[in-house]
Amino acid sequence: VGEMSDALHRFRSYMWSAESLEKAKAELRSPRLNADRRKRLMYVIAQCERSLDAGWREVGTIAERDGDAAAELVAGHFLFGEDWHDLTASLGISYDKGKKVAYAAIKALDRF
Repeated sequence: VGEMSDALHRFRSYMWSAESLEKAKAELRSPRLNADRRKRLMYVIAQCERSLDAGWREVGTIAERDGDAAAELVAGHFLFGEDWHDLTASLGISYDKGKKVAYAAIKALDRF
């Protein structure tokens, strides 16, 4: 079994943070939320936002090094949770090419 790229590991954690952030925000709107749970959700939201800030910094690096299309693919999938098929179709590129461009840009961060 091959090793996962450090950068890919980070982007998968950013994806988890984005999903957790949306769930926490939705739960925070519940009218029956007790004070302890609200406090915990605020902590989760703050942690997720810090993680996503790091993700956006890396997307900026990708944009500088690999171009806007690569950055849009990476941000769309890993930070916004878009499906690869929908994302690549919206950009007018093939599914395979889109994933290859995104993963190559992420892997390049390991060498950066």
